[in-house]
Amino acid sequence: MLKLRIVVLVVWLLAFAYQPNDAQKKKGLTMIDKEKLAERIKPISDGLAPIVRLDGTKIEQAETPFFKRGEIYTVIYLGGSHPIVFTVGTAQEDFTVLLPLNPKGFIELKNKAGLRPFESKKEILQYAVTFLKTTRSFSENFRIIEKFDDINLIPQPTNEEKQQYDTLKDKFASDIQPPQISGNSPWKVTVFVIKRRSLVRINAAVSADGTIETTETVLEEALPIPFTR
Repeated sequence: MLKLRIVVLVVWLLAFAYQPNDAQKKKGLTMIDKEKLAERIKPISDGLAPIVRLDGTKIEQAETPFFKRGEIYTVIYLGGSHPIVFTVGTAQEDFTVLLPLNPKGFIELKNKAGLRPFESKKEILQYAVTFLKTTRSFSENFRIIEKFDDINLIPQPTNEEKQQYDTLKDKFASDIQPPQISGNSPWKVTVFVIKRRSLVRINAAVSADGTIETTETVLEEALPIPFTR
């Protein structure tokens, strides 16, 4: 029963995390044809190309106003017992790259797509957050948070787990905030995330040419939160 609950929770979290947001709907982004995307992926992954073609697969396009001629897509397949989610970048007619756990691939995509000059710190922040979201591992929990209450306590916690959660809230509630940017090139971007079952602060240095260097600091391990992959 516990295993079933975990599987259901994972599917729900993935479905929730990749629902199109209002900004995407307003932008009216043109989605790539499944077959066309599958053909682009096939030379770099025979195994993932068929997943793209499945009836139950959804494809969502990220907003990338910082690229001149490049796109990023999230491929979501929630069928079966093992949901599959991955990101892929395309540029021009012949460049395709899988982005999970591939920050160098993102920079290569940036180079192929062409980077527009950043017009505001808001756009730089969007660029950095897109980098983090698309080059993450999709086989484990990863979620950007904006406040402590975004950390969900495990269902039916023990008294010890409740006490641990309250202690963590006292310790971190005033520190956790939405993604922030400061300084000048290289700009400093700070993002708080839940990674696996740890609270992590990511600092990203973003240069004017789009290169990004990141460092991670684990603030707390073994959080009393639902275990997901």
